Amino acid sequence: MYCDGMTPGKIYRVTWQDDHERREYLSALARRYAELPEIRRAALRALRSAAVDGTDREQTAQAIFYFVRGAVPYRLEYGEQIETPGHILRDPSLGADCDGHSLLVASLLSSVGVPARLAFWADPGGADIHVSAQALTRRGWVNLDTTQRQAPGWTPPGMRAVFTEQI
Repeated sequence: MYCDGMTPGKIYRVTWQDDHERREYLSALARRYAELPEIRRAALRALRSAAVDGTDREQTAQAIFYFVRGAVPYRLEYGEQIETPGHILRDPSLGADCDGHSLLVASLLSSVGVPARLAFWADPGGADIHVSAQALTRRGWVNLDTTQRQAPGWTPPGMRAVFTEQI
């Protein structure tokens, strides 16, 4: 993998050797951001604005889901670039692609103690073409795809998922 810069809070272009490398890298990046105080503060703000105390994983996941979906427009990417959670939170109106959305959701969830992971969605040929975050709630792993105008739990039709380890 090649990165043009690794400054936290920036957008940078990357080239992946394969889908496995992409999955591992994005998962590690989500873990790194989940540890940052600014990510936790943003998650707590989202919970307060939704009047959720953070003790129920389902409510917490929904509050984070609707916060990101409402604040961060979905933007298609041209070439592979990663919008980091820090960059997105500095100016959510700039939007993000599915990588950026899923990294932000997983990082926010993990920062407040909700187990999260990334789901990489493959086309029938087996190539990863989409990614979303998932939260572990009392219903099991719930897909949180904030790039679509769908409710929590929606999954891309006709695709199979490969999951990362918990963030």
